[in-house]
Amino acid sequence: MIWLLCAWGLALASEPAVEPVAEEPSAPSDPVGEERPFEITAEDPEERARQAEIRRLGEEMVAHATAGRQAALLRTYRSLLAVTSDVDPELHFVAAEAAVAHGELLYAVARLQRVQGGEREEEARGTLASLRERTGLVRLSAPVGAVLTCPPRFVPDEQAAVEAAAAELAATGAYLGLLPAVTCDVGGQAFDIPAGGRVGLVVDY
Repeated sequence: MIWLLCAWGLALASEPAVEPVAEEPSAPSDPVGEERPFEITAEDPEERARQAEIRRLGEEMVAHATAGRQAALLRTYRSLLAVTSDVDPELHFVAAEAAVAHGELLYAVARLQRVQGGEREEEARGTLASLRERTGLVRLSAPVGAVLTCPPRFVPDEQAAVEAAAAELAATGAYLGLLPAVTCDVGGQAFDIPAGGRVGLVVDY
């Protein structure tokens, strides 16, 4: 049995509590730039320790980004979010870039939405607009081992998203994320992904 639901509007993405990412080699990314100054001003020892940890994690993210260690960068970013919600916009941006490289476009949207102020805000807005024009929000449910196929994509982030979605659906039987606005297929059932919209497909066989 198949249910297919479509609705316009791209939902705001939130950062899930757990985001496992396997370590893998990746090509070096562009350097993040000079580190933002971070001054420890608190008098309370516990708060001073927290601020020192925030600074350490920020410096670690910069080092990972400069060296192209994307999986390590994502782990450090999650650790940073667990300590503070007041994160430098630059760090949100580089975490979004790492998510794009892994095909996790919904995570990228959540992080780009957090880039408020700073030198990367305009670039973040442009990337968000591009994703809204080129992708749709997709929720899939199918038996484990189901095969997702989409036409070959020649835009790297779109191809990475399709490959990540296919792997997750086959392994878990479920997927929620952004995919290119094309016609895809699960278990022989074709469905259209509307740009800037949503589609849900449940395949039961």
